[in-house]
Amino acid sequence: SRTMHDRADRYIAISNAVAEGSRRALPARTEIAVIPTMVPNHLPSLAQSTPRPAFLPREDDYLMFVGALGRHKGVDVLMEARRRMRNRPPLVLIGTPRPDSPSFAEPGVTVVHDVPSNQVMASWIRASVAVVPSVWNEPQGQVAIEATLLGRAVVASDVGGLRDVVQDGVTGLMVPPGDPGALAAALDSLLEDPGARRRMGEAGRLHARQFEVSAVASRIVEVFEGALLERGGTHASSR
Repeated sequence: SRTMHDRADRYIAISNAVAEGSRRALPARTEIAVIPTMVPNHLPSLAQSTPRPAFLPREDDYLMFVGALGRHKGVDVLMEARRRMRNRPPLVLIGTPRPDSPSFAEPGVTVVHDVPSNQVMASWIRASVAVVPSVWNEPQGQVAIEATLLGRAVVASDVGGLRDVVQDGVTGLMVPPGDPGALAAALDSLLEDPGARRRMGEAGRLHARQFEVSAVASRIVEVFEGALLERGGTHASSR
């Protein structure tokens, strides 16, 4: 699409990482508006109104991962981190299997596929910590947004667009990608400190509001309107 780049009026990137990664392909001095993708406004109420999914462990306060069950998402790192943890609560993995999925056949690990969105949301509010251990540069990190919006502290890899979503030490903890030892230590520290989990969960809930439709849609409309007004002004002056 490089031949089309100089014809665009505006560029929108869903994270600072995407904006920086795009600059090499765009014309010089291109202005990029960083506007995240949107999540529905009703996710908290959807989670609260959905019955507890039958596939969950008997007790709440499990660790939870949502996403493709591939190595680029760090699921193998997560499995190794869990083996190293001092505390080893149940782990719930919700996602899509891939050819490179590792073995999940360990006690206390629940794996489910093709789960409806409302049940994913209902599962988040019963989890203790959300885990996003990606080893590739996530463009944004939609899963982390959903988890924080539902008041979960997040332990995430310090990569890509996740840096826009998770505030280290405020809404969760960031760890080096591909480091099971660091991931295990971060998870243990939150599991051993319920107060920190609650504080981060509440801070995350407020921080994540900026990703809801009610906050994002108007920003996109503003970019579109600016481009249209500029086009109109250009056409008028040419006449």
